[in-house]
Amino acid sequence: MSLRWRILALEIASLVFILAMIALMAGALRLSGHFAGRVDGVHKRFEALADLDGRANNYGEQVASTLLLGREKMADLQTARLDMEKVFARLNQATRDEIATLGGLSEVQAELPEVEENRRMLELYHGIDVNATRALALQRDGRQVEGIALFSRDVAFRLANELQPQIDRALQDERAEVADQLDAIATWQARLWAGGAVLAVAALACLISLGYLLRRSIVRPLGEIATAAEKLAAGDYAQRLDFAGKDDFAEFATAFNAVAANGEKTATELATRTAELRSVSDQLKVIDNRRTQFLADVSHELRTPLTVLRGEADVALRGPADAAELRQSIERIQGQAKDLGRLLEDLMAFARADAENQPYIVTDGRLDDVVSLAAEEAELLAEPREARIAVSLNDGGRHVEADFRRIRQALMIGLDNAVKHSPPGGTIGIQTEALDDSIAIRITDEGPGVTPEDHPRVFERFYRGRGESDLENEGLGIGLAIAKDILDRHGGTISLENRPEGGAVLEFTLPAGAR
Repeated sequence: MSLRWRILALEIASLVFILAMIALMAGALRLSGHFAGRVDGVHKRFEALADLDGRANNYGEQVASTLLLGREKMADLQTARLDMEKVFARLNQATRDEIATLGGLSEVQAELPEVEENRRMLELYHGIDVNATRALALQRDGRQVEGIALFSRDVAFRLANELQPQIDRALQDERAEVADQLDAIATWQARLWAGGAVLAVAALACLISLGYLLRRSIVRPLGEIATAAEKLAAGDYAQRLDFAGKDDFAEFATAFNAVAANGEKTATELATRTAELRSVSDQLKVIDNRRTQFLADVSHELRTPLTVLRGEADVALRGPADAAELRQSIERIQGQAKDLGRLLEDLMAFARADAENQPYIVTDGRLDDVVSLAAEEAELLAEPREARIAVSLNDGGRHVEADFRRIRQALMIGLDNAVKHSPPGGTIGIQTEALDDSIAIRITDEGPGVTPEDHPRVFERFYRGRGESDLENEGLGIGLAIAKDILDRHGGTISLENRPEGGAVLEFTLPAGAR
């Protein structure tokens, strides 16, 4: 018998025994559901009878209390009556549910006496309740002795000697029925266990025999195949299989060896091409990232100084002016030209150094000087919008150790943003404040502020807020990112928040110097 036929025989035998086990389990589940329904129905009726026993005792106590204490206990008696009606309704429903779980006519007929028993107990209770009503009427008419006598004879006596025995008999019947169901369950369990054991033994013997025959013919070849396949998957394409003959394994060995040979050739070529492509891709990514960041930084760095230069030139050319004003404008133009020259030198060095960070030149000086200078230059940015720059220096002339050209660059970025976001004729504030071991610089505007959606991303490079298009503000969204980098490299902090009175406040902090 070939390997394929052995496998087919094992599959057929397994399928037959699986179907047999499924049939056995289905029968067991069906019986379990049937017995579970029966036991649940009996249990519900038993609970209702036990509840009826307690409610009946409570009802008798409430009738006696009302006779002895008067009308003030009538509410408790009405509650007891309502409880009795409810428990009788629950008992009838439990009895109907129990009958609904029965499968044969004989089982239904055997449970019908319980329905009749419920009816007799309900009629007996109603008769007792009528007598209780009469006894209460006698008590209400001032004939309490007669009422108590009627209660003792036709209420308490009948509750204890007529209704209570019926309840006890019903409870005893339910206990017996539960015991019968448990005996039936035990009997069927024994039968199912016996059938399952026989089926399991037969299946085990058959499958072991077929499995042994199959194992003898495939274990060794499969072991060799698995070992070779693992090595092939690990990249060892030199693996080969050697099965003599014309069976299934010999055919598989031929195909496997062809795949391994082709894989060995392909892997060599792929490794070479992959290494080349990875190297080229890495180089292109580095070049592209550096080019993009370089062009973005250049665009932003050049725009603000050129705006100041243009503004100073406009002021110098605007009508007659005295020599002092012209000299001041020309000096500012000269200062901006120098800054542009240094910027271009930095950018050229930046490019030559393959986009590496430029060193900062740190000196000691007063922070209010650079703040005042930045505010004066910002007036030219604010002039087209007729905005006003309000300066408040409250740092007491404290010193910081910083690259003041970079700090002024960060301040101009903040002032430029404040001008852009303020309405025409608005006021941009810049103030300093001395803290314990640092100095804070706050730039305020009267614009719309920062939206909750934009706030987490305002310092991301190339991120522009959702309202920038509405405000017609140009730019690449790198200004605040550059300012943050400058403050971070100085050991300071930067934050942008909304002001309660409207607008936004951009706050810088720098470590204070020794003076």
